[in-house]
Amino acid sequence: MGASQSATNEPSTLNTIKHKMTEILKKEKAFSNAEEALQYVKEQMNCLFPLMKQIGAPPENPQAAEDYCAARDLDNIKVMEMASKEIKQLREDLEGKHNVAFVTLMSSIGAKLNLPGASDVDIGVIVNYFNLENGEHDAHMLQLIGEVLVNCGYKYDHVFNPSDPTNRYFSFVKFVDGIEVEVKVRDHATSKPIIELHSRLDNSLTREQIETYTYMKHVFAETDKKAYRHFKKLLYESMFCGISGAFLFPELAS
Repeated sequence: MGASQSATNEPSTLNTIKHKMTEILKKEKAFSNAEEALQYVKEQMNCLFPLMKQIGAPPENPQAAEDYCAARDLDNIKVMEMASKEIKQLREDLEGKHNVAFVTLMSSIGAKLNLPGASDVDIGVIVNYFNLENGEHDAHMLQLIGEVLVNCGYKYDHVFNPSDPTNRYFSFVKFVDGIEVEVKVRDHATSKPIIELHSRLDNSLTREQIETYTYMKHVFAETDKKAYRHFKKLLYESMFCGISGAFLFPELAS
């Protein structure tokens, strides 16, 4: 599913979107607090939405985004079946043990924003009292949870954002049928904004938004990796607006 000819033949509209995203990223840093910055991002992304729809529905192929997502949805069926099995097993093995509050899907595939063949499956293992008062994590609890995950075929990868207790998580990875499954062990209290963000992504987007945002990701992934990273960051931030404890994301690596 390469970038459609119709999408790549819209340089003016696409360049306008990219230029505006660069401007938003620059201006969001000037706000005194995250709440105001996220409100600004949401307003600007809403203003860009009509231009995004033009990319996904050009006159010569008005169903480009719709058709792309319909094909992607068929591919997702098998992936979601695998993800559901993994989550079911992890819930049986972990929920109610080692302070694990719950296990949940926290992935773009849950929001139907993933690209076919390009997305992994992210699963959150949410742990009560995982962060200690001194800001460190409970190493003993991590060891116990890690042993369960290793027995399920996962391998410890590394800790992300180690110095930031509000967005720190420990990554365990395995591959199922060639698809990367990443388990992220997170503290319950400090991860509430991220948990709510994923819930909002999964449940509040319209079909038009899903198709438009996914197709924009597709076009940028095929034509401009930097713009792809910028778009993902701004999309998540626009959806983060209004959530207590929300923050600006660092630039995404991929």
